[in-house]
Formats: sequence, C-alpha cells, structure tokens
Amino acid sequence: MTCSTTATPKGQDILRFLDSIISKIIPRVNEVPSASWFQSGTRRLLSILPFYFPGFKLSRHEGSRLKAFFNQLMREGRLTRAPIHETQWIGAVLLQRIMVALFRRALEEGTTNWDRVLQKVLSLLLLGALACRLGDITKHNKDTHDLPFLCYKDITIKLVGGTRIEHLVALIVIRNEKAKK
Repeated sequence: MTCSTTATPKGQDILRFLDSIISKIIPRVNEVPSASWFQSGTRRLLSILPFYFPGFKLSRHEGSRLKAFFNQLMREGRLTRAPIHETQWIGAVLLQRIMVALFRRALEEGTTNWDRVLQKVLSLLLLGALACRLGDITKHNKDTHDLPFLCYKDITIKLVGGTRIEHLVALIVIRNEKAKK
C-alpha cells in the first residue's frame, strides 16, 4: 500500500510506520531495541508532525491504540527495558591517564601556579581512592551546615602490621554523602 507524502498521516499510518521501524532496527548492544529509545522517538515524531501537517492530531482512540501497540511490543519481546550501558566505576588506569595529562599539559603549555595543578591531581586521587562524588568532600557555596567539607580531623592514618608505606591504613569520615547531609 502506498501513501501520499503530502497527505496528513492518520493513527493507523503511524502504527504501521512504527511497526516497520521496529523490525528494521538492529541495536548494537541488546537483541531488540530499547523501550525508552522507542518511546522517546515516538514522542518526538508526534511532536514534530503538526509542524509539517497542520491538520495532524491523534484522537483519544488512536492514542490508546498507540499505547496498546507499545504494550504488545513489550509482551512479544520486540522491545526491552534492559539497560544499554553498564555503569562502570572509574579505574585506576583511567585516573592515572587523567593525572598524567594534567601534568603533561602544565609542562608543555606552562602554568601560572604549580599549586593549582597539584591540587587538581590530588583532589582527583582522593576522589578515586574514596570512591565518592566531588560534593561529598568539598563545599558548595550554598552549604549552610557545620563543616561542609573534608577536614584534617576527618582523616585518621595508622601503620598496621609494619612500618612500610603499604602498611598505612586510613579511616576517612565523609559527612556530606549524598542523601545524608
């Protein structure tokens, strides 16, 4: 069946188009397309159609059919809610690359103050070692509570089982952790 490119699309045309798209898409990660990708694409399509076709508007019935079509795709397994990307913590190798890049840039382009470079590197190192967010150990200008930052008294370092550097053990208090402020 051929459709005119100048005629205002109907709800059935939109459903037919979305059904054909689902069968043609080959995702990079999952076996089937993501439900969130499909929903956001459908929303964008429906929001832009009135600009190209001033008479376009879905009826309530057509909107219900679109929702039912989405639910049917989910039941048939043609869409997935599985995450596309895995959350990954920053690794020591990536952290090292960032620090080396900061030092290299300062050496090659120059710096007005090496204290700033060292501060950036050490703050990144502290964030990586504590596996925390920047706001957990630093102060925001709107923080009003007592000690809204990491203090010297928050860090306790001990030698445990020897006198070498690998025997250092630190206990660090993070009082500004998200949802615990």
